[in-house]
Amino acid sequence: METLRVGAEQFRRQLTDFLNRVGYAGDEVIVERNGRPIAILKPYPASEAAPPQPPNNIEHVPALASELEAAREAAGIAYEELAGQLQAERLRTLREKYPDFAAEFDHAEASEPA
Repeated sequence: METLRVGAEQFRRQLTDFLNRVGYAGDEVIVERNGRPIAILKPYPASEAAPPQPPNNIEHVPALASELEAAREAAGIAYEELAGQLQAERLRTLREKYPDFAAEFDHAEASEPA
């Protein structure tokens, strides 16, 4: 591990190089302005480097679906009511973000027989 002392302008110009040295070689960089240290860049502790990630699999989906269903029932919300609210929110977002497409969607929906 090496400790480097660099000026602020050099640090700005070579930031990527210094990040690589710190991240991969474990060096420390002291940034100076007018010969006075103003900051230090040092490696992040390995034990804290990567926060735990949730498992990337679908095994947990049924359990999550059950939890959501239980929460919906506990709140006393009928499935049909929730589905209607979600549909209304999707349409509101569609109209707000994509007005041209929404106009075509509304036209097609209006021309469908009930």
